[in-house]
Amino acid sequence: MTCSLVAGLGLAGCGSTEQAQPRGSAGNVAQPGVGVAGSATGGSGGANPIASAGTAGSAVPPIQIATGGTADVPSDPAEVVPEPHAATPCDNPQPYALGGGYLVCEDKSLRLGERSACPTTLPRAAPTDPLFFEECALDVDCTASPHGFCAYGQCKYGCVSDDECGADSLCFCGADVGKCVQAACRSDADCPADYPCTGNLPFGSDAASFQCQTPLDSCESDYDCPGPRAYCTGYAERRYCARDTVG
Repeated sequence: MTCSLVAGLGLAGCGSTEQAQPRGSAGNVAQPGVGVAGSATGGSGGANPIASAGTAGSAVPPIQIATGGTADVPSDPAEVVPEPHAATPCDNPQPYALGGGYLVCEDKSLRLGERSACPTTLPRAAPTDPLFFEECALDVDCTASPHGFCAYGQCKYGCVSDDECGADSLCFCGADVGKCVQAACRSDADCPADYPCTGNLPFGSDAASFQCQTPLDSCESDYDCPGPRAYCTGYAERRYCARDTVG
């Protein structure tokens, strides 16, 4: 890949062609309103806590479409590169409803804030029903690693701090325990000056992802992308809006 210096920003801008990653892959978007069975949040997939930032404990229905987005979704969004621009600020930051010190900006993107351990309700009195598998019947049956829980009869393992995740992951808090999620940055210090580490929590998913903002981003979260089935994707080079095709 050949890179050229972006004038006035002091950052490297690349002109490569990138492909939208398939929906449902790590760090990308599940179908709107569809939960993630047996996730590290103990079966809480489908709720979107960032829609109610600052109202911890409130139940939030799945969000079906993005509203109020400003980024266009062209037929081949990976080919359309915007003019370099300053980073998107975090206006009116509010605490993430499930904790961990994360912040939710007015545009529904995430920032790291003053990090803290994720709360946990484990072990629970009852497992996630129904029991499709026979590996466990209760959370206390899952002992291979810390923070084990029984999801649909299968053992899963969560986290409460970043130290329990890999170098390219962060511990993102869930309803019952945190889960390790994809992270190209673990602090603003990992990013170019003035382009903070920013997260996107896709609609109907608990699989947030984090990466440095770039001067070529067209979106920072799914909420920036208008219309049904639109979502924010792209990694390393820049984020851009894409849309699921129908049949």
